[in-house]
Amino acid sequence: MWDSTNKMLKKPASGVLASLRGSTYRSVRLASSLAAALLDELFEHLE
Repeated sequence: MWDSTNKMLKKPASGVLASLRGSTYRSVRLASSLAAALLDELFEHLE
């Protein structure tokens, strides 16, 4: 158990930040596309 924890701690911070930024970017894009789809449906019903 401690071996795997030490390996994770030795991982370069830049790699961890890059993966975090990538996942955040993906979730933001997913949320924005979902919001756009919902807005489209709302405007279609309003017309």
